[in-house]
Amino acid sequence: MSEPRFSHHPGRKAPWVRHSLLLALILGGILNLGMTPRTWGETPRPTLASAPGGQGGQDGVVARRIDEICLRVATLVQQQLPVFARHLDRQGMVRLQIRNQFYDPAYRRVFIEFAGTVRFTGKWPGKIRREELFLTSDGDIAVDLFVEKVTPAGQGVDFAFRGDLVIFFDKILYDLAKTIPHLVGAFAFSAAGDLLVTFLQGLNLEILGRAISDTCAKFSLDYLSVMGAEMLTTIGGRGSPGLREHLKRSIKNGGVLDFFVMTLLKSLAKGAATFTGATLGATLGNLLVPGPGGVVGAYLGSKATSMVAKTAIYYVAVDLPITVFLKKMVKFQDRLTRDPGDPTAAQKLAGYGATIFRKVKREVDQGTYQTFDVLLEKIDGFPAAERPTFLGLLKDVRELLRFRVIDLKDWYAAKKMNQMRLLLEKWGLFGQFGF
Repeated sequence: MSEPRFSHHPGRKAPWVRHSLLLALILGGILNLGMTPRTWGETPRPTLASAPGGQGGQDGVVARRIDEICLRVATLVQQQLPVFARHLDRQGMVRLQIRNQFYDPAYRRVFIEFAGTVRFTGKWPGKIRREELFLTSDGDIAVDLFVEKVTPAGQGVDFAFRGDLVIFFDKILYDLAKTIPHLVGAFAFSAAGDLLVTFLQGLNLEILGRAISDTCAKFSLDYLSVMGAEMLTTIGGRGSPGLREHLKRSIKNGGVLDFFVMTLLKSLAKGAATFTGATLGATLGNLLVPGPGGVVGAYLGSKATSMVAKTAIYYVAVDLPITVFLKKMVKFQDRLTRDPGDPTAAQKLAGYGATIFRKVKREVDQGTYQTFDVLLEKIDGFPAAERPTFLGLLKDVRELLRFRVIDLKDWYAAKKMNQMRLLLEKWGLFGQFGF
């Protein structure tokens, strides 16, 4: 399985970034079933989600069936995640905490907030950079993930991660349904739901947790080559030419994700009489859950590379993606305007604002106003109708400056406060602030 390049800040070399983030994405892949997200701003494709619930006639029957299927899958995912976290904790290399999760039936989506730590004691390839990172993608699965507190530990590294993801189950099942031959419409959707439920129910989370932990503990290019050679010998003539070619490429690539897949395959291969599947994903799926695992595994395998490739990455200390955060704030404010009771939109809106504010505060406490200046500049570039979205964030920044002026007698902060006041007057928002 090849490791595509990440998109990151132009001109910045990140020799170790893809490996640290692949560890996080391995976790993310398990959390979100390995489905691929679309990039932010991509035009949504038509799905069966357009059938609203509660209507009469055939459309209403289809919509209710879709609601039932999505609820089944979402409930199972929410039940499995704490179990998966416990399996990881027992291995000692990865600590995963599911902070919050809930299903929103109106949009057929689940919101999951998570955090944790990773101890990587394998032979880390390349130089370790002690910088916080942020990765983001949007679409069927919207992921925001921070990698922070990066600390070299011998040849390895320790780091913490936190983030959240939103999974739109109807869109995911629509994609899976397209892979089922001879069925169309609600029948294919229902069959896809049944396949996914059976796959999740039969998934051995203990083996997955052990494979992730072994990757963290044992990763090295030499060991990857040894495992690959052993697997090629074990498979012999029982696997497809495509599977053998995948294994050879994995050995050549030498990446963390390749190591994880090889470790998982080695664990599953013990006692296997055959290795069914034209692709690596199908083979793993069949070994994990014989029968439905082949279809689901082939689908997940085809999406894994795309998921990584479509993830944008930023160095938090240098190029915090303020424009990206502000655009997402506008998007979720629009959702709240249309549906004030949307809990996911409310959490995401507050989360993006809090992240920007933390960066501003950290700098201001050190007498630096770079992010403050960039924030005002970016907001100034938004249409007037969208700027009220940022009122809460701007009020927090105003309170930060006022504290420094009144309590700390910081007169440079007073200068910045006046700069902010002039822009608020220009934007027509000054009346909502008490300067």
